[in-house]
Parts: sequence; C-alpha cells; structure tokens
Amino acid sequence: MRTSSNEVEEFGPTTNELAASLGVVSQSIRAQLCRTGSYYGLVPKRLPNDRLIWPTDSKERLLNAPPVERKRPTPVRKAA
Repeated sequence: MRTSSNEVEEFGPTTNELAASLGVVSQSIRAQLCRTGSYYGLVPKRLPNDRLIWPTDSKERLLNAPPVERKRPTPVRKAA
C-alpha cells in the first residue's frame, strides 16, 4: 500500500514530534494507542515502514477538546 503525497500532507507529525509538542513521553502515546486503538480519539496512519504519522491538527484537537467528566469509583464497604 502506497501513501500518496496528499495523505502525508494531511498527516504530518510523527509520534515523537507529537509527544514533544504535547510535553509527554512518546511511549505514553504508543501505549494508549495499543490499549485502545487511538490516542484520546486520534488515530494515526501507519506508513509502509511501520512508522506512525498523526493528523496535522492533532495538538489543537487534543488541547481544544471538551473536558471528560470522570466518575469516582464507589468505595467498597466492608460487611460488619
């Protein structure tokens, strides 16, 4: 499968470049991608040499995303 030059333009930064721009370790991005299939909704393209390239607007999409409401786990009470 060949990647056209248009696809490469739409998908720009590598995983290391994306991690540096977000201030995280690149392995964190790879681990999240491996576990869930995306990095907080972003899905990269895999190049023929197995490298990943991410959408050019990845940083903006992640930083402008609405906050996710996390539910606190219900505490487990021991039976008396």
